Amino acid sequence: MTQASMARWTRYRNCSLTCRTRVKPYNRGRRSPDNPRPGLAFLGGYRRCWSRHRRHRGHGGGRRVLVALEGIDGSGKTTTVPIVAARLREKGYSAVEAEKRTSIVRQGFAREQLDAVAARLWSVPHDARLGSLGTLHWVYLNAAYFAGTHYALAEELGPRDIVVFDNWINKFVARIASNGEMPLDEALDAIALLPKPDCVFLLDVDPATVASRRQFSDLERGALRDGSLDFAAYQSEVRENLIRMAKRFDWVVVTPGDRTVDEVAEELADLIAAGVGE
Repeated sequence: MTQASMARWTRYRNCSLTCRTRVKPYNRGRRSPDNPRPGLAFLGGYRRCWSRHRRHRGHGGGRRVLVALEGIDGSGKTTTVPIVAARLREKGYSAVEAEKRTSIVRQGFAREQLDAVAARLWSVPHDARLGSLGTLHWVYLNAAYFAGTHYALAEELGPRDIVVFDNWINKFVARIASNGEMPLDEALDAIALLPKPDCVFLLDVDPATVASRRQFSDLERGALRDGSLDFAAYQSEVRENLIRMAKRFDWVVVTPGDRTVDEVAEELADLIAAGVGE
């Protein structure tokens, strides 16, 4: 990690929760000798990104840290998450990757309950009449899953334990707003009490670029919105909602650009390690 990057994080760690300091964004654009790590920007500064970690780090037996990567479908979250966790383990942390549909909670009863909720959320038939239960049903069912996950992991994790999530509830919220089911502000109000990760990184990619990478499901192409199945158009709306959330909650926004997955993962691991503290 560069000396300048460490200085930025030092300034952050010395801030209180009411700190109004703003830090200039990292360089963006194409890689060059003068700009070796393009694409990293901070929306809104640092004052909240790690505040939950500081506030709760004594709970559950140690300084457990929950980090989430967010982004549109195809943005590279699933590929990047395990590499970030591996880099953190190389730095001496007890880090594990987590995919939201498969609980990593170990305690028997908690795991049983979370698995049951996960099955209701992500194992429904493709032709199921999801709308017959209303949007709020799915909002609160998702919220219940992540609330239980957050609490159970806080009980289980110990010092220097880090969990890197392949998205939290945020993409779901961005989707229902993009589908026209509920305005974004109303959806966020509905989950206002839901615990949040200690820091969220948004992988910001161009939907038009992603569209050619692989085949996407009808849901990823906007089937619940208007049936047009236009991936780029639908995911552009999802992206706009994610960026609105990033500004509101002070997420760290990463623009991978032409960098490799390994390069992006290395940068993220450096930032997480610096934010947690060696």
